[in-house]
Amino acid sequence: MGDSIFESERLAPAGGYLPVRANSGNEDLDSGFLKPDKDEFKWLSKGLKFLKYSEAEAEEMYNLIGGAIKLASSIVSIIGAVSTVADLAQKLGLFGPAEKSTDERLKEIGARIEQIYGYLSNENRRGLYNEALGWRVATDMAHAKAWNVRVSRSPENLRELNERANELDRSILLMLDPGKANIAFLKSVYGYAPNTRHWIDAAGTSCLVRADGAPLPAYGSQELSSDIWDAGHYNDVLLSALKERLIIATAMEPAYRSTGYDRAVLADIAEKLRLFIAKWRSSILVAVPSAGITGGGELYNPFDDPDYAANGILIGAVDPVTGISSLEIFSGFQIEYSRTSMPWSAWGGVWDTSKAVDPEKALKAATDAHTALVDSVIRASGIAQLTDLQKQFRSAASLPSKSQFVDLPDARFRYALILPYMVRGGGGTEETIDLGSLKTFSGNPNKTYPATRYHRLMEKTFRFRMARRAEWSRVQLGYRLRIAGLDIELCPFSTRPAEGFPSTPFPTGPIENVHQFATDVFDCCQTRPFSASDEDRFEREGEDGERVFHNLRKGSAKIQITVQFEPLYQGASEAHAGEAIVKIRNLEPEAFPDSFIIEAVVFETIVDSNGQPDMFPADSITIHMTPSYLIVGQDFMNDRQKAIEHMIRTVKGINDKFSMEQLTPESFKPSPDPAWKTLRRAQIIENKAALVQAALAVKPDLVKEEINYYLPPQLR
Repeated sequence: MGDSIFESERLAPAGGYLPVRANSGNEDLDSGFLKPDKDEFKWLSKGLKFLKYSEAEAEEMYNLIGGAIKLASSIVSIIGAVSTVADLAQKLGLFGPAEKSTDERLKEIGARIEQIYGYLSNENRRGLYNEALGWRVATDMAHAKAWNVRVSRSPENLRELNERANELDRSILLMLDPGKANIAFLKSVYGYAPNTRHWIDAAGTSCLVRADGAPLPAYGSQELSSDIWDAGHYNDVLLSALKERLIIATAMEPAYRSTGYDRAVLADIAEKLRLFIAKWRSSILVAVPSAGITGGGELYNPFDDPDYAANGILIGAVDPVTGISSLEIFSGFQIEYSRTSMPWSAWGGVWDTSKAVDPEKALKAATDAHTALVDSVIRASGIAQLTDLQKQFRSAASLPSKSQFVDLPDARFRYALILPYMVRGGGGTEETIDLGSLKTFSGNPNKTYPATRYHRLMEKTFRFRMARRAEWSRVQLGYRLRIAGLDIELCPFSTRPAEGFPSTPFPTGPIENVHQFATDVFDCCQTRPFSASDEDRFEREGEDGERVFHNLRKGSAKIQITVQFEPLYQGASEAHAGEAIVKIRNLEPEAFPDSFIIEAVVFETIVDSNGQPDMFPADSITIHMTPSYLIVGQDFMNDRQKAIEHMIRTVKGINDKFSMEQLTPESFKPSPDPAWKTLRRAQIIENKAALVQAALAVKPDLVKEEINYYLPPQLR
């Protein structure tokens, strides 16, 4: 998962790493420059000191990292929802005023870095300085080639972008090499001024150490002759390169997470970034509160004159990379002061020694305050945010948890054919209907209700995106549709075809199947004819007081399934996805009049972590088909609802008194999936009715008494 970066995590009991930040989704797409919440840094920076960058400059870097995180999150999560890479770039503001503003801020940060670390170009570490310049050039050139691919996805542009991506990978991996950040130490870089309680004065003492426990030189007495780990001279270009690498992966192959393209190199970058962050975290200088309290409880800190009493102990931390410090002298405990003097000497008003009255309690209070101060440096320095960016790389290198393309909407209704008797004024077939399995719970179980049945030919239609054959890897993701148990191959999975062999970028031509099958069926009872809008509402929301699926039983259905294809999603000439349009029509409504519910599942085949094809259910929906419906009176609906309520009370009474639940297995297993709520309601009704019938067979008198208990006297 990762390494604990906060001091509070390291001190807490083991229990897992922080969760990956949730994808931002689409809410950021039209919000301009992607950045953290307003005033977030100001809240984090309260009480901190800024020894290298100004507070405004540190906030700028913090916001740039936050923008990269949100951009990465959006790229990972929404690629299937846009038509083309150019469309994605436009929605995310990758080219335009927002990105121009981002580039300008990066250049300002870069100029400040040049100013701070300019000495590297004039001494024996010039190679590091020149190398950082080379990394900036590689990032800028990759950025330009990525723009070319968004404008034109010609093979030549893709090839050139791939070459630049390889160069950028080498630069990124070099920057992430922990040894690359060792530079010569110069006090002025870290805002040093004498007698200001600067961290350099405490370095090399027992009170201030590296977080990993490695020894520190006494930096206060050395200049350019010792090393310090400080990636500050290139952290701007590292940030820019990491962001650009995810953009390039998307520009080269929008479905890269599904096709496996660049998965290995992105995983390598994620792992190297993890190690880089760990190195940065371990290089932070942290105070050691226990070093400020000796065995006898005497206090010490490196900032107070050792010839006099210390006024507290050193706590907090400092990050040499950003110069952010939370070091302070802590005195939030009871201190006893004393002096040593000859009897005839006068006191000059200065104490010689100081002790903690209760050393254990003092150390506990200091450690609690110290932990919060260390965490504040971790957050404000950008280490915590960089950890989130590393998680985005890890996500980019992993298999998608769901399809990047398939997202099934509710099916839409339309009439396939208006039958002669469906025109205004035409008549249906007169029938009668009863309460079925609910009759037992009715005050008048033999009552029948007049109804008029109307047959019809209807269609339910839905459409969904499918990835086109990838332009660079040439991988074609596979798609299969399953409707009511019938599997329909839409597009087989395939890798790059052999040289000289043609390949189609997307399926063509319609697919048509006639399917007759056994299924659960119902009587569709409703109080009035439904419009197309009413039908779509029923598909979304299920039963209401105007339509119910009544009398669940076994039966059969017959449908026609037609699939057509649109090769370019939204008609974009360089779309990376097309669409499948699925139409389901009932057949022979007089022979198959019963209503039924079917499931449509789309399976997608992607490249798994071993480079092998892996098929999984990408999404599914339920579809309610009504080849005929019965127009009934409101009295039927009212009596049915009363019978259901009576049944529920009766079953509860039976269970409370007789424990009859075990008498009979459930005839149906109700599905907890909300998509099946109409079927589940019918299944529960049939199960409870079956339970009561089983109880009647065992203890008829007692059960009849329970049933009659809830009926008004005149109806018993």
